[in-house]
Amino acid sequence: MFDTFKKINPAVFFNIVYILWVVFGIMLVTTWYFTGLKFIPIHKLYFKFFVVLSLFFNIFVYRLYNLKKFIIHLIITLFILGVSYHVKDYSISYLWFILLCTANVSFKSISKTVLTVCSIMVPTIILLTLTHHLYNFVFVRDFGIFKLYRYSLGFTDPNVFAGMLLQICMAFTYIRWDKFKKFDYAFLFTIFVFVLLFTNSRTSAILILALMILIDLFKKISPNKLKIVSYGAFAGSPILSLIMAKLYGAGVNIVILADEMISYRFRNLCYSLAKNPISLFGKRYNITNDMDIVGNLWGRIYLDYGIFFFMLVLYGFGMTIKKALEHKDKALLVLLIITILQAICEIYPLVLKLNYTILAFSVLINNEKMFDAKPVG
Repeated sequence: MFDTFKKINPAVFFNIVYILWVVFGIMLVTTWYFTGLKFIPIHKLYFKFFVVLSLFFNIFVYRLYNLKKFIIHLIITLFILGVSYHVKDYSISYLWFILLCTANVSFKSISKTVLTVCSIMVPTIILLTLTHHLYNFVFVRDFGIFKLYRYSLGFTDPNVFAGMLLQICMAFTYIRWDKFKKFDYAFLFTIFVFVLLFTNSRTSAILILALMILIDLFKKISPNKLKIVSYGAFAGSPILSLIMAKLYGAGVNIVILADEMISYRFRNLCYSLAKNPISLFGKRYNITNDMDIVGNLWGRIYLDYGIFFFMLVLYGFGMTIKKALEHKDKALLVLLIITILQAICEIYPLVLKLNYTILAFSVLINNEKMFDAKPVG
């Protein structure tokens, strides 16, 4: 009955769902939001329609589900919806449904879609800002003897702008991995300099620099060392976050000084962990001062969504790294490590419009073609 529809490439549904969610999501983190745009919420209606259509195709046309997989996915879906309802935040539910739609789409195809969307959106937003159609918010970092000016260039915050540029670098790296040359390094270095000079987003600048180092390192590294570095980063990021927060609370001077360089991420994590009780399913807590704002992803997941969801995300990262190692996908491993390091200072790894690497989790769900057309070398 559905044989005719099998000719439709699953990537079509992913592209529609991704573009609907991300394009309008990007608009919400630009100063378009301050112009009182009225049509933005409509995208969720179309998004939900295509999610349902995509899932229908996955189940009845592409037949990607057996009974066991369907039950497992149903249980996870109900759990995530339950946590979302409990904490009154449905962002993780939307992300989960997008992952369910990422069926039989290679990560290279995903990366091309991401790079295309971001490469159109970012220059458009900058152009609209330069022509005075959008606002350019300017933030000042005052170091006493000198000041640094940070430009948002149409985005609501310089860090968001820098996060978009980092994502472009990551997608570009995955696509170009097979034939990475001096020109490609020059492109990444140019964006690194731009991020440093215009946004002064230290996290994104350092991660772009780390990306260039890892590209060179992973092309030469042995399989055993590759495994050690990958799992070391995976284990080190959440453990380091907790240790640094505890050391900050203990008043260790060097940690306090280091924390000032990353805008008090460890101070805020320490404060919030002490203030808020442990919860299995998360808790919606009120932000009463700056110290309530947790920029560390691990702390945010732990506090907002609870221990069970925290363990689910850790499992996702760990198993995706394992799959990437099995398929010798060094490019994806680099992206996963950059994302895990980003989690120390930013919550962007769970914000799809600012970091698409989370879509690699689809290999654990129903994406059997995840590593098709993977880079080599």
